[in-house]
Amino acid sequence: MLILKLLFGLGLGAGFGALLGLSRSCETGACPLTANPWRGAFFGAILGLMFAITLASPKSGVQRNDADGAEKEATHLEVLDADNFAETIGEGVVLVDFWAPWCGPCRQQLPILESLAENVGDDITIGKVNVDDNRSISRDYRVSSIPTMILFVDGKLVERFVGVKSERVLQAAISKASEDTDSE
Repeated sequence: MLILKLLFGLGLGAGFGALLGLSRSCETGACPLTANPWRGAFFGAILGLMFAITLASPKSGVQRNDADGAEKEATHLEVLDADNFAETIGEGVVLVDFWAPWCGPCRQQLPILESLAENVGDDITIGKVNVDDNRSISRDYRVSSIPTMILFVDGKLVERFVGVKSERVLQAAISKASEDTDSE
């Protein structure tokens, strides 16, 4: 199916470029798409192929595909919104990821957070807040860049991370926050 999409894009671009080349609207001959039909077909094919590759790329983000191809939400992260945010961060150690589906670095951070959530167990909560859907929460915590992760202990902001962070860095911060909570 991918090859068909690529060939379709290639053919469509070449045809469109050849038509532009037939119009010969470029009088100097220096215009790549309109100097002659062959040049138009060549550059049109390249543009069509690039367009087809872009459309054929797999989608990425918070959604994951299961074995049947059906989309499902990431499983180990708690989705937070205005209804459950205050209650969730109010007790224990909670790491909250502020993200958006269109954010490339947020998509890079997601597998790291999923792995972290599996490794820390049930004592630590790892949640995510979609900044597009929850602007008031983002504004209250002054989130201006994403991904931003905020570590809370019993409702108090303990540490803030901006940008993609490794699992090791996040695990160290969570461990330190857990130790500080246990010692009190």
